[in-house]
Amino acid sequence: MGGYDERELYITTRPLTAFETPLGRLKLTRLPQSATKSVAFYQEQIAWILPEEIPDHLGIFIDDGGIKGPRSTYKHETLKKNPLIRRFTWECAVTLERILPRIEEAGLTVSGSEFVCCVPELDIVGNFVSLGGRKISKQKKKRCKTGLDQQQRMKLEDD
Repeated sequence: MGGYDERELYITTRPLTAFETPLGRLKLTRLPQSATKSVAFYQEQIAWILPEEIPDHLGIFIDDGGIKGPRSTYKHETLKKNPLIRRFTWECAVTLERILPRIEEAGLTVSGSEFVCCVPELDIVGNFVSLGGRKISKQKKKRCKTGLDQQQRMKLEDD
């Protein structure tokens, strides 16, 4: 959702970011990358948009968000008004319908290529999440077990 380059700094705080260049004095208009507390500030802003959804229906980690579906499949129970729709699918759609317009209203974007909807399991931010709970993803485990690769070790030794 969104990104650092989409978070504007207040006009009154922009002079605090001024720096001199051969082109003259420049100042930042967006949240600076790698600055002290930028991550915390950005996380706080994203959480402020949907506080009533966190943590029950939405999990946010910086600019990655996971909209949570129901914790049960209700034994594949269908809706009384439409027996072609399963209850858990309907509940997930209602949650999406409540959250996505708020994200749009806040001026944030959702990546179409990264958007995954209504799946029984998902690998997100190094976690494998399903109805059975959350576990560390296989990729993350593998990286933790192998540690640094040979190139990284050599680079560290050279520095």
